[in-house]
Amino acid sequence: MNEQLISILMIIAGLCFLISIPFGMLRMRFKKFSIPWFLTIHAPIPVSIVMRRIYELPFQYALLFLVFSVAGQVLGSTIIKKTIIKSMNMKKLANLDNIENNDHLENVEKVVKVEKAV
Repeated sequence: MNEQLISILMIIAGLCFLISIPFGMLRMRFKKFSIPWFLTIHAPIPVSIVMRRIYELPFQYALLFLVFSVAGQVLGSTIIKKTIIKSMNMKKLANLDNIENNDHLENVEKVVKVEKAV
């Protein structure tokens, strides 16, 4: 591989990663396996396809870009989980008993309970 190809691959993989982070954050707002959840997972994929075609890269690099997209999604959801945990801890510290519990946060709270149990 020449240096120009490596730099192009790194740039596209980085873009796939960075674009997927907000979608991973957004994904946590929706019920699992719902249509909006499905769309937020697959929305960044066309970016990698377009970039790969612009630079005329073979299909073999699609897996690399997919891995970086998934990593961005995971990082985005982890950021939201940690933010929610911090906000839940702050609310507990403030002794606020009458907190509205949104439906989209139930999945995150279940994940938090499972992670604390492990």
